[in-house]
Amino acid sequence: KSVLQYELAPLWMEAKAFDVYFIDGRWRPATVLLSFLHASARGGDPKKTRVGIHDYGGRPLYHRLENILEKLEFPDIKRTRAVFFKRRPETTDEDILQMWFYFDRVCRAELPDSAVNKVNKLRNLGC
Repeated sequence: KSVLQYELAPLWMEAKAFDVYFIDGRWRPATVLLSFLHASARGGDPKKTRVGIHDYGGRPLYHRLENILEKLEFPDIKRTRAVFFKRRPETTDEDILQMWFYFDRVCRAELPDSAVNKVNKLRNLGC
């Protein structure tokens, strides 16, 4: 299955936006961004949409999301290593799309190694 299918398949058939999305698995930063775009395209209220991501703290690359998204603090979930985001009021869909392209370039760079080495290098990048 392709990476883009992995990111889009859960959202493809959903006609309505969700209030809350939760991301775990591969390609988390890109999927967080696509979740916000899905909500926007499906009529979700940008002030109410929340997207959670698992295993956030130990992955410095994920912290780039804070350039365009506001990280919400919930003391009760800190030990789960999950965080939630909302859109900053000034963040546009174009901003989100541009950051998605950034993660696309960084996390899906063609590496001339075997598949196992490629996966290990991507994990080291935090993808």
